[in-house]
Amino acid sequence: MADEEEGNHVLDLCGGQLPDLEKVTIGDDVQEIDLTENRLKEVDGRILNLRGLKRISFRKNLLTDVEALDEMSSAGGLLELVLYDNHIKKLPPLGNFKMISKFDSSYNKVRSMEPVRALSSSVEELYLASNKIVEIEPMAHLTNLKVLELGYNRIRKMDAVAECWSGLRELWLGKNKIQEIRGLGSLTGLTKLSIQNNRITKMEGLETLVNLEELYLSFNGLTKIEGLENLKGLKVLDLASNQIERIEGLGTLAALEDLWLDNNAIEVVENIDHLAELRTLYLEGNKCRREEYRGTVIAMLPKLEKLDVEELPTR
Repeated sequence: MADEEEGNHVLDLCGGQLPDLEKVTIGDDVQEIDLTENRLKEVDGRILNLRGLKRISFRKNLLTDVEALDEMSSAGGLLELVLYDNHIKKLPPLGNFKMISKFDSSYNKVRSMEPVRALSSSVEELYLASNKIVEIEPMAHLTNLKVLELGYNRIRKMDAVAECWSGLRELWLGKNKIQEIRGLGSLTGLTKLSIQNNRITKMEGLETLVNLEELYLSFNGLTKIEGLENLKGLKVLDLASNQIERIEGLGTLAALEDLWLDNNAIEVVENIDHLAELRTLYLEGNKCRREEYRGTVIAMLPKLEKLDVEELPTR
């Protein structure tokens, strides 16, 4: 049943499992519409005619053709457009969305980022995870972009990132086919970087990311911890499920709070006694045995709260 919040101009149809909106009243003054978890196969024409719409979510529906969104009367003032988890193969033209700050077309069947090139420079969050994208398009005009999610695609190279988003704060590229860390030199404002589950064999190209707080490189082919000297503000480091043989290269990471090194080839637990802020440490699945390192690790790390799956008592 529709839930329209009086005064807030919000139409909430979340979870209605509606095949269409024929029996739904849509007021002319509606500013936000949530159509999450319905069974809509097309965009209702009344939505296209709304002039004051600011936010709309089609999350988890059955849309295949969204070309009509280009004709929205409210396109020029729309702030958020969510198309997450539908059956969309081609994005609509996006040039009319002059004020949009968030665009999400994750979990669809999109093969190209080309239509996104027409987005306004106002966009701050761009989500295109779990599609079939093979190449990152250079979009130098997106100067306000802060979050870019391109995980679970078919991307092999990340070079174009350097040409696009110098103000980027979060970059998510997990589960692609990337072999080298490249193109990050100018992204000095980056705070979160995920390139986990790719084909990377060397930790390089991270030197200029001096503001990085979270780095995720699990499920790659890394054999050595290196290139982190300048990342002094790093709080989270995930290197799980690689081929790392030795704990090293962490000398300047005194602010580190979470460290994942599980499922590697580490024989000796060493070079971590200076990590006084460490709260979480995963070492299971290595050559070193838990009964050998448990007592030593707990003694040397006074703030440690979790070792592998064990929650430690307050000390």
